[in-house]
Amino acid sequence: MAAATTGVASAAGSAEDTRTVDEMSLFEVMREDAHAALERDPAASSIWDIVFYSTGTHIVWAYRRHHWLYTHGMRSLALLLAKRTRRKLGADIFPSAQIGRRFSIDHGIGVVIGATSIIGDDCLIYQGVTLGMTGKHGGKRHPTL
Repeated sequence: MAAATTGVASAAGSAEDTRTVDEMSLFEVMREDAHAALERDPAASSIWDIVFYSTGTHIVWAYRRHHWLYTHGMRSLALLLAKRTRRKLGADIFPSAQIGRRFSIDHGIGVVIGATSIIGDDCLIYQGVTLGMTGKHGGKRHPTL
């Protein structure tokens, strides 16, 4: 997976931690996402602000759970929950998308990330971002960041 760096060091691990998302537990990845959001959000004064009030982090965490279900053979449940999240939080991330470590969404309304999208480590996206189809109708159809 390609890495786009923004200088955000891992709050959950050392700077030398080179594990991929697949090599970490779901909770380790979610903790890193929260700490990355805290470092990137000047309005947040504590990790509790992120946990309780950051809609973007809630969107990322929902994706993480859906992706885990999807990759562990529970495709239908993952898709059902992703549909619920789309209605509840206003963002649509397909569970098969591949998203790296320390991912943040700021003001997540209107974010769409397609099924074959790949997003590297340390990425931040804003509201209204669409990583949609490139015009192909088979194979890799979505962009890579």
